[in-house]
Formats: sequence, C-alpha cells, structure tokens
Amino acid sequence: MWILGVQRLGASTASLFMNFVPVFTAIIAVLFLHEQLHAYHLIGGGITLAGVWWSPSV
Repeated sequence: MWILGVQRLGASTASLFMNFVPVFTAIIAVLFLHEQLHAYHLIGGGITLAGVWWSPSV
C-alpha cells in the first residue's frame, strides 16, 4: 500500500506521512497496551501535526 501511495502522491508528499509513525505508535500504545499519555506526548504530537500541515505550504 505504501508503494501505491508513493506512486499516486509522489515521493516528497508521501514522505511527509512518515512523520505520523510516532504519533500512531503512541495512540496504539495507549489503546492496546494501556500506556499513559503524558503532556510531552501531546506536545510532540502537536508539533508533528503542525510540521506536516506547514510543510506543503513552504
């Protein structure tokens, strides 16, 4: 599926989504492993989302 996404979006756009891996990892850890979510997780996730949102406009 990743290769199809790269083909459709292009490598530079698809590579932006690699930044979401830690965010989804934290979400999955909270949901399935019952890990605690701390403020620094939310701050880091927010910075990641802001960076991905801001990148295409630069």
